[in-house]
Amino acid sequence: MSLDQVNLRELRRTMQVELEREKKQARFGMFFGHFVVSVVFSTVAWAVLLSSNAPLTEDTFGMMMLVTIGSLMGLFFHIMSLSIGSRRWQQKMRERAMARALDIEMQRLGVDDDLPLVTKRKRLLSLTDDGELVEEPLDADDAAERADMQRPSSDAL
Repeated sequence: MSLDQVNLRELRRTMQVELEREKKQARFGMFFGHFVVSVVFSTVAWAVLLSSNAPLTEDTFGMMMLVTIGSLMGLFFHIMSLSIGSRRWQQKMRERAMARALDIEMQRLGVDDDLPLVTKRKRLLSLTDDGELVEEPLDADDAAERADMQRPSSDAL
C-alpha cells in the first residue's frame, strides 16, 4: 500500500476517536481507584477510632469528620473533572465561548443586538487663518447648528 492510497484525514479522525476513548477509560479508572482508596481509608480510620478504648471527644470526632469530608470533596471534584471532559459539557463550553466571541466582535463593530449597524458621523476639520481648528459642517442642518455654537455670547463681550 502506498502513501497515495492512505486517507490521512480519515486516519487522523480515527486516531482522535481512539485517543479520546483511551483518555475516557483512563479517567474512569483513576476515578474508580480514587473512590476505592477514599472508601477504604475512611472506613479503616472510623473503625480504628470506634474500636479503640479512647474516648470519642469533640476533637477526635472533628478530625475524623474533616478526613471524611475532605475525601468526599476530592471525589466530588473528580466527578466534576469527569463531567467537564464529557461531550455535552464541551459542547456547552464551545457554545458559550462562541457567544462571548460574537459579543466582543459586535461590540468592537458597534453593533447592538436589536439595532442595525449605525455609521459614525463624519466631521471635517479645517485650520483658520489664526491657527484654530474649526469643524466644517457636512450638511445644511449642521451648518446652522454650528454657526449658533460659534457665535460669541453676550456674556463674553
